[in-house]
Amino acid sequence: MLAFLVLLDSGVRIGTLKHPLVLGSVVAFLVFGIAFILIEAYWATQPIIPLSLIKKRTVGFQYLAQMLNMTAQFSIITNIATFFAQTENASNTVAALHLVPAYVGNALGAFIGGLVIKSIASAITIAALVLIMLRWRGPIRVWESLDILPAAIGVGLLNSSQFVALSLAVEKSQLATSVGMFFLSQQLGMMLGASVSAVVLTSVFRKGLMKTLGSDEGSMQLIDNIMSSRRTATSLPQPLRDDVLSSYLGGFHATAIWSTCISSIAFPLLVSLPEQKFD
Repeated sequence: MLAFLVLLDSGVRIGTLKHPLVLGSVVAFLVFGIAFILIEAYWATQPIIPLSLIKKRTVGFQYLAQMLNMTAQFSIITNIATFFAQTENASNTVAALHLVPAYVGNALGAFIGGLVIKSIASAITIAALVLIMLRWRGPIRVWESLDILPAAIGVGLLNSSQFVALSLAVEKSQLATSVGMFFLSQQLGMMLGASVSAVVLTSVFRKGLMKTLGSDEGSMQLIDNIMSSRRTATSLPQPLRDDVLSSYLGGFHATAIWSTCISSIAFPLLVSLPEQKFD
């Protein structure tokens, strides 16, 4: 995972796959990934991630769907404060307040999770992410920031319903391990969401700025200054500020598309799972 995160970070900063650091990160990720799987499968007496559990469709799909949904949610959540700082020059406090609906939605979703089946919860999440993708294309009204609430409720619903379904799908002797892996998949999803969304937004943002400002030495220095602070753009004169804002919104829109696609991949996985019954 560390090699993968280094790969993402170095790839976006350097901008070419031919750089030795990027190539080294690719090789390290493949080598360590394969070694980890082989050790877990053939050598470890008490594996961290028992492959026998993952092979079960009712279990493996739960882990994958959980990771994908957390990736989708955190791809948006980690960029909300910056969105309002860039588009409305909001203070840190005001920008952070726009995160409240996400966390309230997660709590509400977990509270009422037993009342809604997984497929409906997943559909709610996808619909809310599509709404953000279509409407957050510039400065928005205060009430429109509540668009994140249904997505957060959907994820909260999924978390609680998947946890119950997972506890019914495994033997009691494997319950502790399966629950640990469930929360591990959550953490992996959070890491991937924050990391990949940053790469997507930064890459599209930088390309938009280079297209608008050029790629000579002076322009690249200005681009680096703009991207180093989320408030630099607000102090720029017109029409440069509009060009920078347009480039940023292009990056945010690409992040919203990425988030929606990831959540959509999780939907068929959840729908295909059989309903579990309590004994």
